[in-house]
Amino acid sequence: VRASVLKQGYRMEDMDSEEFCAIHLATLCEAAVRNLEEADGLGLAVKYHPDLVHTFLDGVFPNHFHLLVDQAGRDRVLKV
Repeated sequence: VRASVLKQGYRMEDMDSEEFCAIHLATLCEAAVRNLEEADGLGLAVKYHPDLVHTFLDGVFPNHFHLLVDQAGRDRVLKV
């Protein structure tokens, strides 16, 4: 975060909490995108939403990891 702040021409001590959090979030997003680009197809971005568990059970596990989740496995995941 400090490097990003300095790169933008700001000083840490001149930033309020909202500005600091915005830059911190930007660095996290930049790192995530960079890692996806460098993953050579091995990474997967997943949109966060209230029914995320079914995205993993019905999409990510079978299509990305090539793992079929049987009913017992689904029940264990949904129990958590």
